[in-house]
Amino acid sequence: MNNTTWFWVECGDQTAQDITALVLTTVGIVGNAAFLYVIISLREMHTTTNIYLANLAIADLIFLVLNGIQPFCYVIGTEICAPLLLNIEFHCISNFIASTGFFAGMIIVGVIAIERYCAICYPLHGNGCLYWMRKISWILQALCWLLAILPSITPLLPCYGKDSTYTQMAQTMVLIPMFFTLTILVFVLYIRMAVTLRKSARNNVLNSPAAWETERQVMRICLITAVLYIIFMFPYILRLIEEFLILYFSYFAAFSTYPCFRNVAIYFLMVNASINPVVYNVASSRYRIAFKTAFRCN
Repeated sequence: MNNTTWFWVECGDQTAQDITALVLTTVGIVGNAAFLYVIISLREMHTTTNIYLANLAIADLIFLVLNGIQPFCYVIGTEICAPLLLNIEFHCISNFIASTGFFAGMIIVGVIAIERYCAICYPLHGNGCLYWMRKISWILQALCWLLAILPSITPLLPCYGKDSTYTQMAQTMVLIPMFFTLTILVFVLYIRMAVTLRKSARNNVLNSPAAWETERQVMRICLITAVLYIIFMFPYILRLIEEFLILYFSYFAAFSTYPCFRNVAIYFLMVNASINPVVYNVASSRYRIAFKTAFRCN
């Protein structure tokens, strides 16, 4: 139907795929919106880490909403949405916004890892990285979104007569190095944090067992979030590599799993965008209490 970066292509049972996509979209929108409500409504949740997690929730919402449009249109009737789905300007703009949310999420996951690393490994350095990570946190958040816009400009180029295939490849050449850089960064920093927390527990460096448990829970949430992000991103990276090989080495087309693999990769991305609020509640009693408090009827 189209050759845009984020939207679905026909493969197999379209109805089942559309329903699955709508379920994931609904769960993700409700969960991320609920998490944002908790952060906004409870003053004790206004920590630097939670503000970054709130930005991640916004990025996930953007991605889910824009990727849920096409399945929603198929369910209610393509004739209703045909003017929208066949509009090249709509695809350019929606892909640009979805790409911005996508890249912002990746950058924010890396920034969260750095912030946690500073908080756990250098908590007492008065003018160290933790001080600056918190002092200029709003600037860093804005910078995450601004940096995300730069590689997201490429989906706009087809609207100006540029070849969409090569503009997508330009974005791919940015995304793949970013992904592997993020993977290495997360791996190294969280290993350092785990070692530091073990030493802190053994030597009783932290002020109290409660403080140690809080740090441990926050690090566990951030670690699980980052690891799941990388795992669920990996099929999409493989899909981009496959597209790259097919484009430049035509004999790979005989082994292509495209377009079905394209949809599967997007499913993984939607699961990743939907699962974080569940992770927060499962991995931390603090977040479970916060959710109960925010949604408790007075």
